[in-house]
Amino acid sequence: MSLYTRIRKVYRLLRDREQYFTYKEKYENLLQQYLECKQAYENLRPLNKVVPIGHYESPYPSEAELEVGYNKGFDDKLQGIDLNEQAQLSLYENLKTYAEECPMADREKNENYRFYDFGDNIWFGRDDARYLYAILMHFKPKNVIEIGSGFSTSLMLDTNEILNHSMNLLCIEPRAQRLKSLLRAKDNLKIIEQDVQNVSLEIFSKLEGGGGRYIVY
Repeated sequence: MSLYTRIRKVYRLLRDREQYFTYKEKYENLLQQYLECKQAYENLRPLNKVVPIGHYESPYPSEAELEVGYNKGFDDKLQGIDLNEQAQLSLYENLKTYAEECPMADREKNENYRFYDFGDNIWFGRDDARYLYAILMHFKPKNVIEIGSGFSTSLMLDTNEILNHSMNLLCIEPRAQRLKSLLRAKDNLKIIEQDVQNVSLEIFSKLEGGGGRYIVY
């Protein structure tokens, strides 16, 4: 056997040995990942228990339980809860009146108002505007705190003009450039340009002692 042939054999042995250890390490890592996943699955298995309908651990009652319940009938009074139906219906009628007259909910843009429901407004639509307008017009809160700002803020600014700026509006908005561009000279609005988690809780606690109605939106 020539010297060249011997050298070639040694080279191949060294090459194959290097590849062996490379693949060995790779497969050992894969095996370790598999064992960890298997252990995690085993730990979760007790939580993945499925019980039949009607079992005491099941959220679904059996047909027999349903039949017994229907045969007993239903009490139209919720124990311990006063729904105050007449007051709710009266509130609904009042809110409905305001919602139907909401002037900012027109399909055409009105230069008198900053709120609009078309184009780039895909976040706070016409029905949202009617609801918020009705709440503000009915309750006429003294203070309103809004977390963030947007089309809802423009709706509140427009509503506050109708109410002669009687509401104290406060927006917690760390990126307030767009909001500032909407403001007019008489707007009764303050801005805290911070993330809400960094704002002192005193701002909210003062609402309860300040008298009058308030809304945190």
